[in-house]
Formats: sequence, structure tokens, C-alpha cells
Amino acid sequence: MDKGQGDYVEKLEKENDADNRASKRQKMDIVLEDPKRPVEAVQKGFSFLRERMLTDQSLLGYLSECSALPDEIKQGMREGQDFVSSGRAIKAILRHGPEECRKLIDFIRGSQLHADFKEHLSTVDVDSEKFNLSIETVYDHRTTLYQEMEPSLMADILLEKLVLNIDEHDTVERAVTRKEKCEALLLLVQTHKDNIQKFKLALKKCGCSSVLDEMKEKMPEIPDDPLDCVKRTYRLLHQKIQKEHLYEYIKKKESDQELPDSSEEIICSLMKSPKGCRDLLYYLRKENLSLFYEVMEKYKLRRDGKTVIEQGEHTVDIGNVLCELEFLKTEMEPIPFSDILLEENMILPPLHQSVHQESSHKIQAEMILEKLQKDFEKKYDEAEEKFERQMFEMHRKFDMPGHKPKSTPLRYENPPFDTKEIEKEFKAPEIEHCISKLKWTAVLEKLKENRNVFKDCLSHSYTLSHYDGEEKFALKTQSIAFNEGMFPSAMVLSIEIFSSKIDLKEKQQEIVKFLNSDSTLRSRISRFLHMRVDKAESPLVLHLTSLTEKASQRLLSDNDHVIQKLIKMLLDMMNITISLYEESKSLEIHVTITESTSDSNKQEDSHFIKVRIQQYWDLLVQELEPRQLVLCFVKEGLMTKPEEQIIRSCRQRQTMVAAFLKILLKASEERTFEYFVQLLRQLNKKDIADKLYCRDTISVHQDAETARQNILLHLDEVLENTDTYITEQTLRKRDDSIIPESVWPNSGFSRKGRAYTLLLFVFEDDSLVLEFKNALQYRRFGHYFQNIIADTTEVLQEKNVDTMQKKLSENTVFECTYRAGIRAGYDPAARNKDFVPVVSHDYIYDERYRRGRRVWQMEEFFGHPDMYYRRFEMMRRPMRRHLGVASKPATNEPEEKKKFVTKHKTVAAIDFGTSYSGYAFSSQENPLEVVTGKWKTNSSELLESLKTPTSLLFKSNGLVESFGYEAEQKFKALVEENKHHDYRFFYQIKKELLGKHRCDENLVVFDHMGRPMDAEKVISTAIGYLFVECKDAIAEKKFDKDDILWVMTVPSLWNNFAKQFLRKAAEKAGIPRKQLILTLEPEVAAIYTIKGSKPDLPSDSGDQYVSGTQILLVDLGGGTADFTLMGVAKDGGLEVLHEAVGGAWGGTTINARIWEFMEELLTKDVIDEFKKQTSDYLDMESNIELKKRDLSANNKLLLLVYPSLASICKDKTGKTYKTLVEESEHAEDVKVRTGKIIFEPKMIEKIFERTLKECFSVMDEILQGNGKNVKDIILVGGFSESEIIQKQFENKYSKYHLIIPTDPGLAVLKGAVIFGHDDTMVERRISPHTYGVETLQFGFDTDPGDMKKVISGTTFCSGTFHKIVSRGEILQVAQNTEVDVFSPKISAKQLFLKFYQTDKKGIQCVADEGCDYIGKLTINIEEPPFGVEPLVRLFFKFGEIETTVEGKEVLTDKPVKTDIDFLERKP
Repeated sequence: MDKGQGDYVEKLEKENDADNRASKRQKMDIVLEDPKRPVEAVQKGFSFLRERMLTDQSLLGYLSECSALPDEIKQGMREGQDFVSSGRAIKAILRHGPEECRKLIDFIRGSQLHADFKEHLSTVDVDSEKFNLSIETVYDHRTTLYQEMEPSLMADILLEKLVLNIDEHDTVERAVTRKEKCEALLLLVQTHKDNIQKFKLALKKCGCSSVLDEMKEKMPEIPDDPLDCVKRTYRLLHQKIQKEHLYEYIKKKESDQELPDSSEEIICSLMKSPKGCRDLLYYLRKENLSLFYEVMEKYKLRRDGKTVIEQGEHTVDIGNVLCELEFLKTEMEPIPFSDILLEENMILPPLHQSVHQESSHKIQAEMILEKLQKDFEKKYDEAEEKFERQMFEMHRKFDMPGHKPKSTPLRYENPPFDTKEIEKEFKAPEIEHCISKLKWTAVLEKLKENRNVFKDCLSHSYTLSHYDGEEKFALKTQSIAFNEGMFPSAMVLSIEIFSSKIDLKEKQQEIVKFLNSDSTLRSRISRFLHMRVDKAESPLVLHLTSLTEKASQRLLSDNDHVIQKLIKMLLDMMNITISLYEESKSLEIHVTITESTSDSNKQEDSHFIKVRIQQYWDLLVQELEPRQLVLCFVKEGLMTKPEEQIIRSCRQRQTMVAAFLKILLKASEERTFEYFVQLLRQLNKKDIADKLYCRDTISVHQDAETARQNILLHLDEVLENTDTYITEQTLRKRDDSIIPESVWPNSGFSRKGRAYTLLLFVFEDDSLVLEFKNALQYRRFGHYFQNIIADTTEVLQEKNVDTMQKKLSENTVFECTYRAGIRAGYDPAARNKDFVPVVSHDYIYDERYRRGRRVWQMEEFFGHPDMYYRRFEMMRRPMRRHLGVASKPATNEPEEKKKFVTKHKTVAAIDFGTSYSGYAFSSQENPLEVVTGKWKTNSSELLESLKTPTSLLFKSNGLVESFGYEAEQKFKALVEENKHHDYRFFYQIKKELLGKHRCDENLVVFDHMGRPMDAEKVISTAIGYLFVECKDAIAEKKFDKDDILWVMTVPSLWNNFAKQFLRKAAEKAGIPRKQLILTLEPEVAAIYTIKGSKPDLPSDSGDQYVSGTQILLVDLGGGTADFTLMGVAKDGGLEVLHEAVGGAWGGTTINARIWEFMEELLTKDVIDEFKKQTSDYLDMESNIELKKRDLSANNKLLLLVYPSLASICKDKTGKTYKTLVEESEHAEDVKVRTGKIIFEPKMIEKIFERTLKECFSVMDEILQGNGKNVKDIILVGGFSESEIIQKQFENKYSKYHLIIPTDPGLAVLKGAVIFGHDDTMVERRISPHTYGVETLQFGFDTDPGDMKKVISGTTFCSGTFHKIVSRGEILQVAQNTEVDVFSPKISAKQLFLKFYQTDKKGIQCVADEGCDYIGKLTINIEEPPFGVEPLVRLFFKFGEIETTVEGKEVLTDKPVKTDIDFLERKP
């Protein structure tokens, strides 16, 4: 068809449309005049009548008097519920049928509405969308419809078009949420699928044109290269995708995709593989079709469009970029920059993900720049080589040797080759394109022009000394006066400096200039003043506004330290140190603070609903139907025509709602917000209205004020890490017209200057502060708001100054006179720390490295080419300045582990056991050849033992007599001779440390007669014996006896108190502190089984243990039974998979059980009396200990009946022991022979039954929980040598492979030695409890009076529990858990933290039940920062066997001394 034919067809279509409209008008006239069709006329005019009821008083008056309307609807109309009542009124008339509808038509015919009503009925909806909509298409795009439809308005239109009836319209209206309304409407549309084209027209009329555009197009297919698609559209996905929803979708989907810990990095995680990207795109197509279309459209443009190199002229030179790497590192926003580099395919997803996972701005920037540096250096070298080839060709062509210049220089009118093409080779269009897209205009100018272009930085700036003048100047307060109780939020601080020798006028003017223009300096002042500098005036007058409620109290408290810090910093800036030093003079300084009379710039919320709107912003965007709201607001006169046009110009519902809310937030009238809530109630959104109308703004303000304090505490870090993404997230709910332009990258401000401007704007509004907090938390900077406020008992010394007696004027807050001079001992010539002006943002680089002005520009070609070539040689091969990267991107390849990493030549282990103890050792050369100690028993049954009893004998004067077997033998002899009363005998003393949940270092143990003795002395003496014996044995073996690492074993159930108590006792015994480590018994037993022993292993065990293998380690010792679930890590190390469990179910429980049965056989009185016969009792106890290990399932236990026991039976009961046994309930299972009591096999089972039941119960719980994949159970410990124990375990757990290593009783001891040679074998552990500290919180008037504490003018609330790690949390060995501790007192030198533990969830207060005090941490700051509150960053290692903590002061970056004391008595 030619053009003429096309125009003719278009003309015919227009004429047909005109004819249709005329025909429609004629039909509507018939409808109005036909007495049988009034219902149709009213229904077709539904939306017209509903809207006019809001503005036409005559129509409203008619309906108010209409008898067909119920009183409920009339009452609603009288109460102002016009919008909802109007729809109900019209539907009520429709329900009454033709008669009432005719009356309404007659009223309209006689009113001014008649013409408009006829026009409305005759309006023809032209279907300009040339496609037929199907119900299948509607179903495919339902998620988009759920997002974009305004179902109430759609229902009105479909009612008008006679698609829905009144009842169906009610069905939509009754739904509560907008999504429920959409679902109800689509179900009705499906039942009326014959009218689907009318649904299409309704969508167009409702403004859902974007949805129709999607429906017209064929749904795009998932690209063949989904990874490339996600990469090229990453920023769009990152900005618009609902990450939490995507995270849950991928999580529920049966996929082997490895997910990150949080939803924030879900897109980066999916980009690890094409499959993950395909899953992401499938998710979009299913759950967010609108975004899917947008992504596909953008990808098509990016894929098919020209590359950036082909577009336009580029002026940024590679040399400039390489010379400005340090500048880029400072000004770069790494996260946005890495995103756009990913889209431009300049970095790969692994590096991009590493940048996102790293939290340090510096390291992020270095990662990116290291990659760019390598790429650009390579490109630069290639350009050089190309240029050299061109030069060579030129010399060859003109017969000009490269190193022989001719006497007469040749001149060319034109260059011998195309310089523009060579010039392009030295350009960096990619980086220029990326920076331009990010709108970093100042950065781009810097790369082009090499000059400072930042508006908030002068051409010169001062480099402050580390202490801001603290180490240079000393201030002496001459006089001081306060106007008590006066703390204005805005004030004027005037500083007058008097000197007879030094002219300070120009220096002060320079400082004022800096204060008014340099954002870095202003932010530094805000950091310690907690105020902003609104302006500075000469000579030195600062107009200040508080950034927090308590800023003025803080400024005037703590002996004016903050004011002194400000003065010292200003003096330091004046560069007068040398002058003062040479003149040996001092300055007189007068400081006056007055209340400001100027208006504060701080904006106050006009209504509490403003705060709630921003708090529930996402909910409102999801639920509101904007056209309804706009209609009602315009009717009420609460919205102007331009504002209405702004909202209606938006193409999507969500953007319309956002625009509406932004306009609403700009309103100042309270009536506006009251009406908004009222309207929500009318629209059946009572829940949302109730949320918005909650008047509890105190908690919001308290949260915001606490956030302000924390932000100022971390101000430097906050400014460092705030980027455009955080700015956009914070301000997304605010209208652009009220946002300062200087927060955006194209403003010309420096990166930190933009962040500081944002901060000042944010601090004016509580809701913005909380938005900023949420944005930082989303980016994993939540630790800024989790500071622990430590207690301090430090008392600052009062100054010896004269207090001014004169009365201050009414608006004067503070007056003070100082005498300033050089601090004693400071020599400026030696230290050379005065200020020197340096060029801002200029960094040192290799002088040989030429910047972007190429030497082959046109004018250079009029010189000698050979000379030109030599000049080129001078700039070739510049010295490369590689950036030092602090951390490398994560890789999946584990680092190669060394077999043994000990630095000590000998490792010795001491197993301080409940019943028996021992030692062992090995050398660095042969770590697996473990030598154990040996003791003579003087027993006929056992001549030599590898362990000795943990028994001690002291003399009456407290001196030790003997240890082990020797102690037991001597004590037995003393008892027989009745001389034991003057001695003190201790055994099984280790039991005293088990289960001691909270005690102190004054713990005592009791001897054989119940007399107490200091537990530390007893235990240290026992360890001392083992220590000396072991050292002697090492010397005998001729091992190195000086360089020894000592390892002590502890049960896994021991708490921090018991571990620290044992360490203290070991150190008292003589073991050097730095050469002593503790280790957990089950862990080292597993290490011995896997590494050091030769047990009966299955074919798939032992050396064949692979990553993911699970092992259940059962350590049955003398006192305790420990159960530890362990796994094999990827690199072959071990990891604990379940928190330590167990109890006092060791071998001693069998002894105790036998004595319980003896009491049942012979009565308790008899046994109690027999125990007093110490010698015989100890003999019998030793006999039981030896025989229980040899018991088997069918064996009998024979116990000798000592004459003393037989005699006591006769004396106490009048019966022989034989009679007592025969009369007992166990007569069938216990027999008596001459001088013996015999326990039959059934009785043996009863003796072991209780202990086995406890053990099996714990094991079943583990195996049915985290240990479902366990195949091997390792049995170790002295008690595991019992045949009965082994048999019962085999029967109970027959489907598992039971592993019993060689010498199971020595597994712990030998494993400890192996562990000492390589303490990296265990990689992860589980936290057994929730640990936390008591922290102060910023206090408010609502806090209980007994919990308030005022420090430095600031009110705090005490008693809050701050959790550090949770029970069951996986703890990486050697991993630091960072915690920031804030001092409430300026320049404090000592801080205290009280430690607590709990096994309950939801603990908020340290006074809550189940929260137990366990110790105290003391932090000593030798050199605290002057004039500010110290901020200490603590590094806890909870994954170690002993909890340790180190720290540094953040502001000075100096280490602090920490002392954690778990032995301290609860205060």
C-alpha cells in the first residue's frame, strides 16, 4: 500500500469513529428517554455520579432526602464519608429498581448536570490498542496486574460497562487488601471472559498503559546467555528486585545453589553460575513480569547497541588514570563503581562479589583499582608498542636512522601518520564512560585537567597532626564561669586570642575561610563537638547548632575538655608552634559562649503522622489506589492542580503513590494528615489508619536520638562508607525540591563532603535519621548502632582554678580565660609536626610518568622526528606503582595445610583427671611418637600404671607430703596406725570444678575429715607434681627441656570459670603463662583416633575420612561423660557440629552405684560407719576401682568383706552381714560366701543401667538431630575400657561402626600432645551459651529512676543485656567477633564491662531470670584521645578454648590493655 492509500484508509477509520460516536449519542438519548431503561442509564453513569456527589451540593442534597437510601448511608454522608457513601448510595438506588432510578434521572434532567451526564453516557471508548486480549494473556500477566491495577476504580468502570453486576462489585469492595481485591476482580473477569475486550478498555482508562504495552508484545524468552543478561542489567535488578522475596523463592526451590547468609547478596550469589542467573530470570518472569520486560528490553539495547568506544570523543588519558590511582581510591564509591564496571564487562562476577562482601571502603577500592591498573598498564604498553612500530616505519620510509639526527631538521606540513588514531590508543573511554554514567563530574574533571575542582575543598588544606595540637599545647584555666541549667541548642562561640609578639589576624582570617568552606574540617569539628558549624566570622566566632539533644550539656561538662580540644586544634592550624617556642611566651585566650538569637535551620515535624507515613512507606505503596486519593484530596482543596498533574503524569501505580506521599509529606497543615487517615478508614483500610494514627512518637524519637549519638561516635567511618546508594535509599521518600543538591555526585562536592551534607540534612528529622540507619544496616554497617556503652568509675581531678564571681548576662552561657603555651618537653624542631599547606588531592607519583598531554601533538612534528623519538624513550616503561591490597578476593581453593605447625621443640600434655592423672610428651621431630609417664603401684595385681591417682596428702602445717599412689599408701598406713588426724588427704578434687556455674577464686575443697582448704593450693600442688615429674622424664629422654609447650586437658562441659581457675593453678605450679594452652578432651581424643592411633577402622574410615564425614566422640572418663559431634572440614580439619553435652556419668558413678546397693544390702547406717574406718574403706574402694574395669556381661563381682565391716553389721543391726543380704530385696542377685559378697550378672546390669541410660539418652538426641549422617562412634576414656560398656554400646548402636582406639584411657593424653604440635586441626566450634555484657543506653525521661545514671551531663540507663554471640552459633577458631565499646566519659582511661551468660532467648535485662553474671572485663586506655569519648574496638575470640579479648582505641588506633576475669566475685 502506497502513502496515498494509507492516508485514505486512515481517513475512513476516523470517519467511522465519528459515526460511531454520533450513533452512541443517539442511543444514549433513547436510553434517557426510554422509561424502561433508567437502571441501565444510572449504572452506565456510576463513576460520573460518584465523582459529582463530591462536588455538587444539589445532587448530595437530593440523595440525603432520598427515601430509598438506608439511614446508615445518609449518616455517612453527613459525617463527611462522601467517597464511600456515594458509591453505596448509587448502588442502593440501583437495587431499588427502575422507579428510583427514574426519579434520579428526572432530577438530573432538571439540574445543571444533565448536559454533562448525557456527554458522559455518549462518550465512546476508542480501542486504539490494535490487539485482541485473551484471558490466557491476563493470567500470564497477573503479577503485573496485581502490582499496577487499582481494583476499586476498575470495578467501577466494569460496572459502568455492564460487565459486573452490583453484587459482583460488592465482592471486590468487601476485600480488605488491594491484592485481595485484584484477585477477586480477576476471578470475576474470568467468569465474564466474553467481555475481555471491555476489561482491556478499562485497563487503559485506569492508566495501566504499561501493562497493556507488555500484553501486546510477545513474552521474551530467557536469553541463551543468562549470566551476560544479569551482568548487563545488574544495577536495574539491584535497584528494583525484591531481594527478600527472591531469597525465599530460591531457598524453597529445590536447587543446589549455594545461598548467602542474607538476602542482600542474593543476586551476586546467583551470578556464580549460568544456572543461578537462569533461576533469577525465571523468578522475574513468574513473580515480577513487569520488571522482566524492563530487564529484557534493557539487555537488548545493551547487547545490540554500539560500544562506548564507538560513541563520541573521549578525553581521559590512560596516563592520567594511572597517575591518579590514589585520588580515585579516595573519591571512589566502590559499590556503585563495581556495579557499573560489571555491566560494562570490565570486571568479572567473582571480583564484583568480593567487593560487595568486603566492608572496608579502602580495601574495596584497592580491589577495583588493582584490576584496572593491570588492565590499563597492559593497554598502555600495547599503545607504546604500536607507536614504536609507526615510528620505525616512518624512519624506514624516509631513510632516517633512528639514532642519527640530521644537521638540518626536516619539517612536514602534515604528520607522516594519523596521530588521532594513535591518540585513541592512549585514551580510557571505558573509565570515562563509567564515571560519566555515575555523574562524578568533579572526578572526571580531575582526570582531564589535573586540578582541584571540588566546591567544598580549598586549593590548599591543612594536614592536622595526629592529636590535633594535644601534644603541642598546654592550656591552663585561669578563671571559669557557667550559667547553670542553661543549655541552648544553638549558640555562638567566640574565641579571642591576645599576643604581644605574634600577629594572629591573618591566621585567624585563614581559619575562618576554611571553616566556611572545607567540609572535611567541619565534619572533624562535628565529630567531637556534636554540633555543626553554621558559619564562622572574624576574628574567630563560630555559630553552632546542636546535632543531638544533649550536645550542649556535653560541651560544657567534664571540665571543659571539649572546648579545650577545639582551642588546641585551632592553635595548631595557625602554625604558631615555632614562634611560641622561640619566644617562650604564652597566649591569653578568652572564650565566651552565648545563646544564639538566630533561627535554627532544624525542621520540626508538623504532625506525628509524618513519621508514621515514612515508617510504613512500603506498606502504603503496596496498598493505596492513588486516583481515589487524588480525587478526594482535590475535592477537599488539599491538593493543587500542579500537584495533581505531577501525580497523574506517572505511568505506574507505585510511582503515583510515591509521588502522592512525597507531596503529602510537604504539607504543613494538620488537617491534611487528619483527613488522610480519615479517608483510609472510609476506604476500608482501618488497619493502616490505626498504624498511622498511633501517637506514640516518644519511642521513635528515642530511637532516632540514639542513632544520632551512634552515628557521631562513628562519624569518620560513616562518612567513609556513605555512597550514592545509601543516599538514594535514605531520601527516596522525600521530594527532590527539598533535598540539598550538594548530596548528589554531580554537585561538584567531594565524596565525604556529600556524605557530610547528607548527614546534616538527615539529622534535622527523626524519620530521616531512622531511614539512614536502615540504609546503613542494609549494607552491613549495623554494628555502628550496636555500641556497648561501658561503665567507668574514673573520677576526673578537679581543676585548681578561680571561679568567676561576677554574674553572667542573661544570654551568656559560659565564660573562661585560658593561658596557652608550648607543652613541656615538646620540641617543634625535633618533631617537625607543624601544619604545612599542601595541594589538596595531589598525590606523589613517579616524575618520569608523563600525564595525558601526548608528545606527538601536532606542533611536535615540526621538530626533528629523531629527537621526538628520544623524548618518547624518556617516558617509556614508567615505574609501576602497584597498590597494596589488604585482603584478596575469596576463592574456593583451601590453603595448603602444613602437617605440623608447632614452634616448640617439645610438647608435653598433662591430663589432670578426676580419678587418675598422667602426662605425656613428644618431640618436634617425631610428634606422633608419644612418650607417657609411668608409676609404680606397689600392688600385686598391677605393678606399673600409665596414670596415677589424683590424690594428695598434706601435713597438718599445710606442707605437701606425697601425691598419687604414694599418697594413698602412706595415708592407708596412717589410718591403720590411727595417726591420720594430723594429716589432710584429698582425692577426686577435680569434681569440685564441674558444675560450678558461678563462684570465685576463694573456692575450697574438703579433706577426708571434712576440713576445708584453698582449692587453688590443692590443685596447683597436684599439677606441680605432674609438672616436675614430666620435666624429669623429658630430661631423661634428652629432649629439649627449655622450649616446651605445655597442654592441659579440660572437659568440654567446663565453663570459663573452671578453665581460668585451672590455668591460674597451673601457672602457680610453675608452668609459664605464655607456654601453656588448654584443650578440650573430646576434641583431642578424636585427633588421636584419626591421626595417632591404629584402631580397628572400617574401610571407609580412618585415613579415608573425607569432607562432610560426621563422627560422634564419646569420652567416658572417671568423673564425666562428654559427647561431641564432630565433622571433617573441606581441608581435612575438624569442626564441632553440636554444642557440648554430657554430665557426671563417668566411671565414678559405678563406684557410687555399688555403694548405694551396699547400703540397700547392709543398711545405710552400717555403710556410713564403715566409711569412717578409713583404711579398710579405701582398700575396698581401690578394689572396686580395679575390678569394675575387668567386668564382663557374664562375670560376677566379688567384694571382700573386711572384719571391720562384719563387726559393724553385728553391732548396728544385731545381725550378720550374711543374714542382712539374705533378707534384702536383692537376695536373688547377691550371694554370700565365706568372707565375700558376690554380685551376680543381673546385679551387674543394674549397677551399670542408670549410667548407660543417661548416656544413651543424650546420644539418641544427637543422632536423631544434627548427627543424622554419623557413621562412626569413637569410644575413649578410662571408663570405656570396661567390657560391659563396650558390649552395651555395640548392642545399642549396632548399625554404627564403634571405634575404640589403642589405649582408649590414654586417648585424651596422647591426643593433647598431637594437638600441641598442630593446634589448627580444629577449625570450628559451637557456642555452648549466649554470651553478652551489661551496657548502658542513652537515657530518656521514661526510664525507671533506679536505672538512671548521669555521666558527663548525659543521662544513661543501666542494666541492659547486649548479646555478643548466641547459643549454638558456629564460631570459627581464631575468628574475631568485633564489638565497639563507647566510653560515656570524655578522655576516660579505664572502662568496665560485666559479662553474663544465658541459655534463654529474648533476654533484655541482666536482671532477668536465667541471666547469670560470670565475670568482668577491664579495659585500660593508656593514651585516651583528648576532648572526646574513647571508642574501643574489642576483638573477642569465642571460638578458642579460652575466651580471649584484645582491643584498640579507634580514634588513636593504639592498642589497649584488656583483662577478662571470670574468677571475680559478683558485685
